[in-house]
Amino acid sequence: MEIELRPDQGDRAKVVIDLVQSLLSSIFTSSELSLIDKFIISETDKYKSDVKSVNPSATVSDNEIAVGVAKTIFIPGKMKSTIVIVNHQIAPLIDGYYSGATFENWTIEQLSALYTSIHEIGHAIDHAKRTCEPTPKLLA
Repeated sequence: MEIELRPDQGDRAKVVIDLVQSLLSSIFTSSELSLIDKFIISETDKYKSDVKSVNPSATVSDNEIAVGVAKTIFIPGKMKSTIVIVNHQIAPLIDGYYSGATFENWTIEQLSALYTSIHEIGHAIDHAKRTCEPTPKLLA
C-alpha cells in the first residue's frame, strides 16, 4: 500500500506517511493492506478533485445532510482500492494512537478519525472479497 500526502510536503510528508503506515500496520494484516493500492491524504479543499483524479465519475457527499471526509474507490483492473481521506481525519488519529491512552480516554475527534480509517479500509477489503468470490446461483 502506497501512502501519499497531497500536496507533498517533503520531510513533513515522510514523517506523516511513516506514522500512518505504522499505525495501519498495527491494526490490519499485511494481506488486508495489500488490497489497497493507495491511501491518499488530501487537503480539505482539494478532496473532491483528488477523488476525481482517481475516478472522474466518482461522487462525494456534500449537502446539507452530509459532507464526505473519505472515499474508497475500487479499481477493477488492479483488484485493489484507492482511499482518499481528508487530512483533518489523520492528525487526531495519529495523536490518539501515539498518546498511549486507552480508547476509553480518546477524544471524540480521535475516535471519529479511527472509525473513518477503519470504515474505509473495510470497504476496500469488502470490494476485493466480493469481486473475487463467485456469483451465487439463484435457485429456480
